[in-house]
Amino acid sequence: MVKKNKTEERDPIEKRLDVLIKFEIQRMRRELGKEFNLQEPAKILQSSDFSPSEIASILNKKGATAVAYLLYGNNEIKEEELKQEESNLQEEDKEEVIKDER
Repeated sequence: MVKKNKTEERDPIEKRLDVLIKFEIQRMRRELGKEFNLQEPAKILQSSDFSPSEIASILNKKGATAVAYLLYGNNEIKEEELKQEESNLQEEDKEEVIKDER
């Protein structure tokens, strides 16, 4: 994986692949419902050499620090916080669908 400057434009194919990954994660979320945990897709992306920043972008997080607890298993994070995060993501997904429909 090649490091990029922040000002460097992303490859259109890379953008499309990120969208496909997002769709797959959303499908998993719908199928699994309450059993879904973002840690699994985050770990899969990490094992595929995605950087924490790229994972954050795919998971609709603000930055690498927002996915650190998913990747590195911070024991101080409580299960309730993970559930709240999932709830927030579902709300964001609904908002994105509404934007896309316009």
